Amino acid sequence: MRTWLLTWNSECWDCRKEKMDEIDQVACSYQKWNCGKNRSIQKGDRIFLMKLRQFPKGIIASGKAMSAVFEQNGIHYIYVCFDRIDDYESQEILNMNELKKISSNYNWLSKSSGIQIPYGISQKLEKKWTELDSLHFLHSFGMEFVQEDTSYSSYKDISSLLNEYGFEFDTETSKVISYRSKQTHETIYSLKTNTYNLVVHPDTFIKGYNGCIHYNLDLKRFEKENSIPYGIQYEFEHEFEMEMFLSAFTNQLNPIQDKKIWIMSMNPNVFNHIGCLKKYKKLTTRQFFNFEAGDIVLVYSSSPIQKIEALCIVNQVNLSSCDMYDEFWYDSLKKRKNQKNERFFQMELIHLVNNELLSFDCLKEHGLKNAPQGAMKCNHELYEYIFNEVGI
Repeated sequence: MRTWLLTWNSECWDCRKEKMDEIDQVACSYQKWNCGKNRSIQKGDRIFLMKLRQFPKGIIASGKAMSAVFEQNGIHYIYVCFDRIDDYESQEILNMNELKKISSNYNWLSKSSGIQIPYGISQKLEKKWTELDSLHFLHSFGMEFVQEDTSYSSYKDISSLLNEYGFEFDTETSKVISYRSKQTHETIYSLKTNTYNLVVHPDTFIKGYNGCIHYNLDLKRFEKENSIPYGIQYEFEHEFEMEMFLSAFTNQLNPIQDKKIWIMSMNPNVFNHIGCLKKYKKLTTRQFFNFEAGDIVLVYSSSPIQKIEALCIVNQVNLSSCDMYDEFWYDSLKKRKNQKNERFFQMELIHLVNNELLSFDCLKEHGLKNAPQGAMKCNHELYEYIFNEVGI
């Protein structure tokens, strides 16, 4: 998979707001885009969109090519599936100052749409892009570094989970609670917000997890920058996701070790399952297999996507009816057929996944014999690859 830089060089993009709303609702938005003289872009390639012309200039969108290059009226186009569009009018974007830090030699301001981004530069770009998304997420909750006048009235109590992994309560302030490892005496913090979160020492690296820098005067046992202590903050959408992080952090038995793990195929041309999971954090669908509460489900999106895109946990089985999620069905006939089933199960989202190492081609090299049909149990070789090598 190669990475390409498309450009937006006109004065307006009439449907930009509409596309942003669509991404918020269903996790993606499709659009035809001019790719200049490029004829090499292939379906599945990574795409970034550069805003030129007026200030601010910088990268405002990302996605992937959903077609090879085609020609219309002498102009080359591709179809792009945008997975993110930043609002440059109200949000910080990846501006030229940041892009020059990634590479001062690369021509970020090229007016030619469809130039390739070299692998080394694209890897750094992906990292910066992810960090900026984390900052947008924190800002949406009003979490901007140190908030001296902020008091929190409620927060998720995660102490029992931390105790299971060898951490005991240490100290508490109006903003954070600190815990210390009974074995290593290492400190870990949790912000007093109504989210699952942890703040660890800034030198900590956990494979498969991307955190962001958090400055706070109450992180007293961590290093300082400009006289303010800081650590790496991780946000989790689900308690089980935090448990997996703690397992990796403490090198203890992975919580999925004793669970049944399934790979379940879903057709994105019939039902937008990823959009549904993103909006509702759960999905109810027909039950053909002997799922049990607590089983892990790796949701595999079939053609044209062909990769694992979500990690879920089964929370209810043998249901007699299900929610229809009307706005996410593309095929009304199959929707009615699905509704007539006698057994349903519900799975809850742990987190979404966007990693090309979980594509069909990569999975096939590590123990997957054929493209998943329905649901199948994950064999040992696949398990080792997905959870230990990739770090899902």
